[in-house]
Amino acid sequence: MTINRQDLVKQYNSYGFTAGQISEELDIPLYLVKSALYKYPKTSTEIKAKSLRYKTHIYDKRQATDRDRPMYELLYRVKPRKLNKMIKKMGTILTAKVLGCTRNDIIALKYHFGYYERIPGDALERICYFSADLRRKVDQRDHRICIRCHHQIDDDKIRYHKISHPGPMTVDNCATLCLNCRATKVLKEYGRDIHQFDGMRFKDFVRWIEEKVPYKSLIRKRTHCPNLNKKQ
Repeated sequence: MTINRQDLVKQYNSYGFTAGQISEELDIPLYLVKSALYKYPKTSTEIKAKSLRYKTHIYDKRQATDRDRPMYELLYRVKPRKLNKMIKKMGTILTAKVLGCTRNDIIALKYHFGYYERIPGDALERICYFSADLRRKVDQRDHRICIRCHHQIDDDKIRYHKISHPGPMTVDNCATLCLNCRATKVLKEYGRDIHQFDGMRFKDFVRWIEEKVPYKSLIRKRTHCPNLNKKQ
């Protein structure tokens, strides 16, 4: 039985021989020894995907884009357990045909949670994306008005804010905020201590905003401070 030279080089290396010593001992050019000992980095498909949405101690400030939405809607429509079974049994190409989506949506979803990992059963709780159906229900409750500044919000400024993260993707765990209120006031508190929102629901969150980050408009200031109206 012949031993492959590359395996022989690795075997010598495991005993503590340096590349130079192995080259002299086996009469092999040094560059070939170094090549045999070189450890190639893992490919992107072998590395578990890193995602802010996957971590429980960091709150994701990024909003879903048009590129992300199809894969998240797919997760809502099919559910993780059924999707894992279909991918395992039929592969990504046939699964995409059966579900009427693109293969890229399935691949992107797998990369999101780790390509070689199963999509976790609580995947919907780990993400910050509310489905189109849930957003419609939130709009019916909040009328697309920011719960902090009470202003009507345009499509490009509206934010469907997940209150308790991780937590269930439900209407009661979602609040309507404008871009400015969410970015300048609310998310700062999440950065200080995200665990203060554990288990908090919509009514509790509204009370928290009124106590911790109330909206003080210029009109209210003038009402309570008449001196502001006087010219200096």
